[in-house]
Amino acid sequence: WAAGIWPLDFGRPAYAPEIAVASSVAPIQSHSDAVFWRAEERGMASGLTLSDQQVETLAVEGFLWKMTRILTQSDPKAGPVLDTAEGRQTLRQQYERARGYGLETERDLGRYIVTAWTMGIDFDRRFPAMSQILNDPALSPTDKADAVERTALTLFALLAEGRKDGAA
Repeated sequence: WAAGIWPLDFGRPAYAPEIAVASSVAPIQSHSDAVFWRAEERGMASGLTLSDQQVETLAVEGFLWKMTRILTQSDPKAGPVLDTAEGRQTLRQQYERARGYGLETERDLGRYIVTAWTMGIDFDRRFPAMSQILNDPALSPTDKADAVERTALTLFALLAEGRKDGAA
């Protein structure tokens, strides 16, 4: 961790991170049932066991915290909204919806959440093109996220162009 911030790792599944802890504790073994740490400073082994569900919950919460930071850094209005229980619940719901479309990596999930923030939380239902992309079984999760991002950027470019021309 750098200054308490988990770096956004775009290639790793958001639900199964490597867990990093304070400098005095280092991971020594990881498997599907638990994660063990050893206290380096004391020179003696001590362990902490987390279930798969606990590790996944920590990973999801960490990812949502990162997304909150990303959104609040790019949009000052995001902070007051996402700092509420309702805002956090909405962010969690967007994460679950993205997962429901098969998105897995932090990068793909993040692009979905940013699109939801900029286009509206129901963008996947309001815009038929987005619904078609996200429900297309022939597209990989990353292809879906790429297409959603390109479509959103194209829509914003067209809107900006219309404003320059005096329309809208």
